[in-house]
Amino acid sequence: MILDKIKKVMLEKKDNIFSNEENITYFQLYTYILNLYIYLNTIKSENNKIIIYGHKSVYYIVCMLACAYSGISYIPVDVSFSDERIQDIINIIKPDLILNTITLKVENVNREIIVDELEKIMTEKSIEIELIPQIKPEDIYYIIFTSGSTGSPKGVQITYNNLDTFCNKIIAKFNIEESVILNQALFSFDLSVADIYLTLLTGSKYVMLTAKEIKDYPRLYKKIKENNVEVIIATPSFIEYLLVDRTFNEDNFRCLNTIFTCGETLTLNTVKKIKERFKNVVIHNAYGPTECTVAVTMETIHELPYKVPAGNYMDNTFCIVDDNLMRVSTQGNILIYGDLVSKGYINYPNEAFVEFEGKRAYLTGDIGYIEDNKLYYLYRKDRQIKLNGYRVELGEIESKIMSVESVSKCVATVKRNREGKVKKIIVYVVTKDTKEKLKEKLKNSISDYMFPEIKIVKKLPINENYKVDVKKIEEKIK
Repeated sequence: MILDKIKKVMLEKKDNIFSNEENITYFQLYTYILNLYIYLNTIKSENNKIIIYGHKSVYYIVCMLACAYSGISYIPVDVSFSDERIQDIINIIKPDLILNTITLKVENVNREIIVDELEKIMTEKSIEIELIPQIKPEDIYYIIFTSGSTGSPKGVQITYNNLDTFCNKIIAKFNIEESVILNQALFSFDLSVADIYLTLLTGSKYVMLTAKEIKDYPRLYKKIKENNVEVIIATPSFIEYLLVDRTFNEDNFRCLNTIFTCGETLTLNTVKKIKERFKNVVIHNAYGPTECTVAVTMETIHELPYKVPAGNYMDNTFCIVDDNLMRVSTQGNILIYGDLVSKGYINYPNEAFVEFEGKRAYLTGDIGYIEDNKLYYLYRKDRQIKLNGYRVELGEIESKIMSVESVSKCVATVKRNREGKVKKIIVYVVTKDTKEKLKEKLKNSISDYMFPEIKIVKKLPINENYKVDVKKIEEKIK
């Protein structure tokens, strides 16, 4: 399985792996992991769960792998998390330890469970012992927290078998060896799982971007260029962020050959821009919720499509069903089943996890359809509102607006009165059209009773995971 493969790579490769302030070789990575592994195996573990706190660093990744080899579930927490969110996660997990790769900011955490001397533990001379994976296929490998509808975060439990299945599928799809891979996502966001493990399993070089580097355009571009980045794994919003600068093209970034997007809808407009700037770059677009180990579909976009698929089959992993979990050939609920599906949330309702045709399955809450064996995502099912007695899907409105060629991004929100009743729908749109011109284009596709108020904006706010920050938009119109 993947931990055996990663160990083999670390022992055989002589090159540097990380491009950051902490450049280390693969063998140094191995010794750091081994030292922490030895330390973790001397500790009496009751809950078998450890929180890793910090930001982008070599030590963070060492902590992840040392926990994995020790058979301990790790929970990645980033410095960008609020004190309240960190405390919620601690209360849910009740960790044996917190591996602190940076100064922990929460005041009322039990200091006895915080390990601050990580650098000393990792870099001291190793004793003669072999790094042997203690984890079993159905053990929980990691737990990543996402936002819950009740306000409490949801911890998604991913097994070793889930991750092994995903890694084997993605490597087969990518077909790359010893590349230079760019990391954009926070380690607390499951998109980072793709770039971390693809790097380790292929013996590649890993270029980490910190939050400060991403916000500093000149520094960001310089780092990508100087490191001869070949593969970018990121959200569509991050790719659009790079494309804002016209110098992001193949003349200036000659080594770039692959862009992998996941986590959001990849728009036709963005695909066009990539194709115009980079004639030879291969675009892979993937779809999948955190609950199903990063991605369950991946579509390679060779030619400019008339609409962008969310992905092709990675074996038989998904289907469209009705509300009774019966397969349908029309649009409906996207259901994912098989070895990529999580064991469920920790200490949280698990109604969305069901059994389907004898296999573990997850009802995504997404609406989509299949055409020519390709999945097309439409909108979220749980964004239904009632306006003047009519039931309206906000995602359906977004889908109609996004079908307009001149639109690159849009988000539908609502304004409510003091009693919480919806007064009107407001849509924020990034487009070259004027408001009047866009209204004209939409008049035949959106019914009068659900026609929204349109606000044209230059850009939409982005959260720490480089996805459109819907919460921030909603807060502005309260």
